[in-house]
Amino acid sequence: MIYKAKNLPQEKHAFFGSHGGVSTGVYSSLNTNDFSLDNKESIAKNYQIIGEHLNLSKENLCLQRQGVSNIANYVTQTGFYQTVGDGLVTDKKDVILCLRTADCAPVLLADWKNGIIGAAHAGWRGALRGVIENTISLMLEKGAKIENIDAAVGPCLLKNSFDAGQDMVDEFAAKSPDFVKYFPAFGDKFKFDSKSFILDILKRYSLNSVTFSDIDTYTDKNFFSYRRSGHNKEIKQQNDFPTQLSTIKL
Repeated sequence: MIYKAKNLPQEKHAFFGSHGGVSTGVYSSLNTNDFSLDNKESIAKNYQIIGEHLNLSKENLCLQRQGVSNIANYVTQTGFYQTVGDGLVTDKKDVILCLRTADCAPVLLADWKNGIIGAAHAGWRGALRGVIENTISLMLEKGAKIENIDAAVGPCLLKNSFDAGQDMVDEFAAKSPDFVKYFPAFGDKFKFDSKSFILDILKRYSLNSVTFSDIDTYTDKNFFSYRRSGHNKEIKQQNDFPTQLSTIKL
C-alpha cells in the first residue's frame, strides 16, 4: 500500500508502506532499513522500486542519518548519509527527499510556487525538540512563503496504540506545562495523542493546507511498525527491524 495525501501532487510524493518490494521474512517486502540484517541487494532493489515510482531512480534518493534531533539540513545533491539530522530541505529538481520511519510521523512540506520542499522525521523526541519548526524555518530561509506551504503527515503511531510512561509525560511538561493535555490517562499509564500534538505545531503557522493520514502503523499491517515488531519478538538485535520511506520531490 502507498498512501497519497490529497493536498500534494500525486506524482510528486508518496508515503510508502510495507508492500511492493522484494525483501522476505520479517522484512517483507519493501524494507528500506540499511542497518537491518536484511539482504543488501534486496534493499537496493527496494530503493530502485521507490525511485521508479516517482519516475526517477534510486540514485535520486536523498537520505540522511536520522536520530531524534531538531536538526534540519539544506541539501542540493542526492545520496545516502551525507548529512546527520531529522529535517531535509531542497530547491533542486530531481532530488527525492526521503524519511525512514517505522512509527514516527513523517511530515512532508512544500511551497510549489517558490520551488521549496521539506521533510521532517517527527518522532516524539524530535517533534518535542522542534524538528518541524526548524524545517519550516529553513524552507523560509531558502525562499518559501509560509502562506504557500502545504503540509501532509503520513502514517504513524496514533493515540490508541501509543502507550506512554510518566517519564515521557514529565519530559513534555518540562517543555511546557500545557503539554500534559496530550497524555490522557489509561489505567496506571498514559496514551500519547501524537496527532493532536503534531497538528497543533502546524496550526501555529498560516499554512496553505494541512492533512493527516489517520493511519496507525501499529494496527495497519500495510505499514511497518517498530513497536509491533518488538511486541512480536521479531527484533533480534539493535536496529534490526524493517522501515518504510516517505518521499517528496519538486
